[in-house]
Amino acid sequence: MILNETEKRDSFIFSLLLFIGIFSPTSINGQMSNNFSFVSFFLLFVFFVLLIKKRITMVRILLFIMINISLLIFTVSASFIFTKYSFGIYPNFFFLSLLFFLDLKDIKVNNLVRSSFLICTFIIIFLGVGVVFSSQAVLQFILNYYIAGYDNLLPNMLAGFKPVGTFATHSIAALFLFIFFYLNIKTYKVLNKFIYLLCAIILLILLFFIRSNSSLIFLLFSIFILFDLFKSNKTSLIIVAVVISIIPLYFIFIDDTILVIMNKFDLSLILSSDKNGLRGRYSSESPLQPTIDYIMSNPFSPIGLTVSDNLYYSDSGFILYLLRGSLIMAVGIYYGMFNFFRTNVRERKSYLFIVFFFFLFEVGYPIFIYLRMLFFIPFLVVYLNHIYNLKHES
Repeated sequence: MILNETEKRDSFIFSLLLFIGIFSPTSINGQMSNNFSFVSFFLLFVFFVLLIKKRITMVRILLFIMINISLLIFTVSASFIFTKYSFGIYPNFFFLSLLFFLDLKDIKVNNLVRSSFLICTFIIIFLGVGVVFSSQAVLQFILNYYIAGYDNLLPNMLAGFKPVGTFATHSIAALFLFIFFYLNIKTYKVLNKFIYLLCAIILLILLFFIRSNSSLIFLLFSIFILFDLFKSNKTSLIIVAVVISIIPLYFIFIDDTILVIMNKFDLSLILSSDKNGLRGRYSSESPLQPTIDYIMSNPFSPIGLTVSDNLYYSDSGFILYLLRGSLIMAVGIYYGMFNFFRTNVRERKSYLFIVFFFFLFEVGYPIFIYLRMLFFIPFLVVYLNHIYNLKHES
């Protein structure tokens, strides 16, 4: 009886983590508000307090210190040079370091988590399809409640028919669409329910419409995953091909609006663009170059929570961590996340898969300190373990 109650409580907690992480608003009537971040951090703190167990190892304490204490010490030392501060970013690092204390491997959840995941997938698909089909209601809803980054970021994405949903930018949206695709495929393989396969295929199509370096990489891996799934089942492969072909047929014969955008789809331009991708981030002309130059010239003088107008603070996780906390912070974060997935995800293949793609994405964006991801990662781990348990029970 106690076990069932704990299972119900944990299922409810992780379902909330999922919905708050994916759908919590960032703006109201198109105006960004920090109040939403304050509420989200408070809720995240409550969830972590409920989930952190008494088993606290020295390794986890050391990782916590490597991130937090080094960040604070370097803030003090850098304050003699830089006079501006960005204390608002600190909670992201703090909650990332708290993540290392979570023991999720033995948590049991019920079907509520799976139902919540499916509903969440439906909503993501609904918003994405609404953007692709230029639904004014969907577009206005996203513009009202999910403005993030800079003012023109989301409007530019939606103007290009990019189904970024609640994530505002194409790179982050591509990562989440890919992860949801992967989870739907994993669930389909265990439960053999067509709805999960259908969701995965639609997410794959939305990934194509994102049209970015990240989405192209994830698209290639997604196609490989589908091929591996159906290589011995030609009938299923034909069904998947038919479903995928429905979307382009619609735009060719019924509504050609999107074709105007797709005619501008230039693969070579996307891959060689100096505004995004690896070239846009790591070339000598990129906004990151002054930051890289500062790190190379001052490897032992990170800036902590201070700010300089001459430096750039996104587009690379590794560069950001070196800038703010030197190699101490970078090692603490990357080893901490590797250790977190290794010790919490039951299936070795799944944890290696997740680690590979998260670390790969960090080359272009500091996703580990992204607020939505801090909510989502605990759910991701518990859901993977839930599917793993279902597989072995059956």
